[in-house]
Amino acid sequence: TYTTDGTVTAPAGITATRQGQSPSVLLAWTRTEVPDAFVVRRNGRVIATLDPGDVTTGGTGYAWTDPAAQGFVPNTYQVSATVAGKGSTGASASVAFDLEGFWIVDPTGEIGQVALLGTAVEWVMGEDSAWHSPIGSPGSILITQGLRGIEGSADDERPATRLIAATADEIAARMLLHRRNPGRLVWIAGHRYAFPAVLANVQVVPVDQPAARTHSIRFDFREDATGPNGVAL
Repeated sequence: TYTTDGTVTAPAGITATRQGQSPSVLLAWTRTEVPDAFVVRRNGRVIATLDPGDVTTGGTGYAWTDPAAQGFVPNTYQVSATVAGKGSTGASASVAFDLEGFWIVDPTGEIGQVALLGTAVEWVMGEDSAWHSPIGSPGSILITQGLRGIEGSADDERPATRLIAATADEIAARMLLHRRNPGRLVWIAGHRYAFPAVLANVQVVPVDQPAARTHSIRFDFREDATGPNGVAL
């Protein structure tokens, strides 16, 4: 946390640019002096705290990519600088776009993006609760132990090769990498949703279709409370 202080110089020249057809957005800005950190907000919520040395592009320039912004709604970004516990006001830029497909984005960039079409997705907001009926009482008591975020499953036989620079085989190989790295944090984006999640039960099976060979891709997902760089969302 920090206190906003008008004596701290704010970043300047911020731009927000969507990357291809994906939900990822490249942010770029400048600041003459190197601060202790940069804080990035999307629509008022902190999504990253960045070490300047990790995002410098040389000289006074900096850049960072938001793995997955929401489609069909405005995304307004603010970038603030912090120095000795004091923060600047935030320079801002906005971007909005229509999002086609269902996307899985590795925020580290080590595993390439996955885009799927025709995805059968089941979305729910889970909770851990149970009804109890005390002896001698005409009523019931609901005990809720936890409220979870978005979770569900997806099933697809149409890798979206026209939305992403990858073949169906390459998309399948990326999903297999996710299978071999259980618990890895990813971002999921589809419809108006964009949230950090963990995948489970990833299945990649070859399917022969009349036009070409493809893959059946199935997986479960659960929203995770941790965003990029360990920032709690």
